Amino acid sequence: MDRDRHPIELVLYISASSPPSVRALANLRRILRQYKSDHVAVDVCDLTTDPSCGERDQIAFTPTLCKRAPDPPMWILGDLSRPEPLIELLEYYGVEPTHGHPQAHHRHPRL
Repeated sequence: MDRDRHPIELVLYISASSPPSVRALANLRRILRQYKSDHVAVDVCDLTTDPSCGERDQIAFTPTLCKRAPDPPMWILGDLSRPEPLIELLEYYGVEPTHGHPQAHHRHPRL
């Protein structure tokens, strides 16, 4: 990855007591372990403790993963049990998979 690029800024909005939010956090961690983390910044915002923290990204549903930067913003709704949108996002921005992890190197054919 080009070292001059800004990191991908991700924010996971959750409601900590919600089972889908707990799954989303676990799935996000699992997916990101498959990629080098030097250009991915992640923040987790719990809307049950700070309901206003979702206003900036116009969050109305949890769990929601928001890519704030680089522009344009993007939202992925749900518990990330289907990791393809996040994987494609990471690959699009050139985040490299960690070496030796077979799932990180698995690619879905694109039409």
